[in-house]
Amino acid sequence: MRKVVFVICLSSLAPAMALGACSNDPAVEPADSGTAPTATATAPTSTSTSTDPGIPDASKPDRAVAPDLKAKIEAYDASLAKAVCAKITTCCPEVDRDAYTAQFKEAPYKVTTPITAQNCDAVLKQAFDALNVAKWGVSASVGNIVFEETKAAACVSKVTAATCGVPLTTALFDGSCFGVRGNEVFRKVGAIGAACDDVGDTTFIGECDPALGYCNEQKKCTAWRKTGESCGILLQDAGPAIRLFCAPSTNCDGASARAPGKCSGSARTVALGETCSSLSGPDLVCPAGAFCDALGTAKCTPTKASGLSCESDDECTDARPFSCFRTSTDAGTGADGGALPRTCGSTSYCGGR
Repeated sequence: MRKVVFVICLSSLAPAMALGACSNDPAVEPADSGTAPTATATAPTSTSTSTDPGIPDASKPDRAVAPDLKAKIEAYDASLAKAVCAKITTCCPEVDRDAYTAQFKEAPYKVTTPITAQNCDAVLKQAFDALNVAKWGVSASVGNIVFEETKAAACVSKVTAATCGVPLTTALFDGSCFGVRGNEVFRKVGAIGAACDDVGDTTFIGECDPALGYCNEQKKCTAWRKTGESCGILLQDAGPAIRLFCAPSTNCDGASARAPGKCSGSARTVALGETCSSLSGPDLVCPAGAFCDALGTAKCTPTKASGLSCESDDECTDARPFSCFRTSTDAGTGADGGALPRTCGSTSYCGGR
């Protein structure tokens, strides 16, 4: 688990769907289990929530999706929406369905139409199109993103084949299919030094290969900053903010709006019982079989077996989206009038109606 820091790091839901590690736009991040799962993809560390409006994104009017590519992506979105809707309208009680679809109200989707069994296919396709066509499709048209048709077909098949419960949950929050940052269907390929645009997907990676770097303020793919190098989002009196992003899994320590900080070292594993939360320096990672009790002892604590009470998925030995969830599919409240308890190993999320 990441240590507690005062910077906003890039993480997905979603969609977020399944968003990765941290985000410049906290509105798209998943909450604890019970509303949305922990995101899975990785992304850069940032020191600001600004989206730098001085840099246009790939959906600006002078770029458009090639007609043949648009048809392919829209067909994929329609197939994916149909597959997802067939599952969430049969496997998911209304409260679970709403927890899943709530992510599409946020950027980059911004689709607020309530989803019903009757309109699900159309509304989900609209949400998928908002990212896959309007954002990534224009970049794919000029070769800065590759639309992987084989991977797209596999993602549809994975959802179609999933049974209610854990298999469906795993499929719906698979970052390689639905992730904003870990997506393998839309693969960003910009090399260091290549021209790039922001693509309106809540990240600063733009059209650049995330394994190499990010899109800087001059609209060029640039390498992640290394340990000890300057970092931050630095405001200027004129022109766009200077972007200096540390490599994933490192942090930017000591930066302000006008003065750069320094990239911390790589993540360091600490032992069971040791402190795993700090305000600066490298991430402190707990060993296998432990989680960081950041809101409690701030120490590495043994994970919990199925059936034990929990507050978040990473507390569980069987850590996965919604592994820490209510013990019943009933949308009501417990005997004492409070919310139903959450326990590790729960299989109730979208487990059938």
